[in-house]
Amino acid sequence: MKDSGIKVATYVCPACKERVGLRHRHALRLLRNETAECPKCGADDLVAGASRETLSSHLRQMEEAAKKYSRIVLVTVPIILATLALHFFGKIPTPVFAGIFIVAMGVQLVGKPKKAVRSPVEIALERSK
Repeated sequence: MKDSGIKVATYVCPACKERVGLRHRHALRLLRNETAECPKCGADDLVAGASRETLSSHLRQMEEAAKKYSRIVLVTVPIILATLALHFFGKIPTPVFAGIFIVAMGVQLVGKPKKAVRSPVEIALERSK
C-alpha cells in the first residue's frame, strides 16, 4: 500500500485516554519495534506490545486485498475505456456497450475487499517507559 495515510487501526492512548486512529506509516514503525507518537497528546513512547501480531496480520490482509483489487481495476478500466471509444465512434451499438459496461462494473463491485478488511482493527498500545 503506497498511501501512508490510510487508517489501519484504532487504539485508546494510555497517556490521554482518547481514541486515536493509527495510520499505515505509524503501524509500520510499531512493527519495526520503534515507538509511535500520539497525535492528540504528543506522548512519543507508545509501543505495540501484545497487539503486534494482530496488527501485523490485519496489515497483511489489507495489503493483499489492495493488490488483488488493483489488479481487477487494472484490467476492467481499459476494457471500459475501449468499449466507450468504440461506442463513441459507432463501431458497437448501445446495448452491447451497456452490457460490457455493466459486467465490468459488476466485476469491480464483486472484487472489492470486504468491509472487515477495509475497516481499522482495534489494538491496545502500551507506554515503553
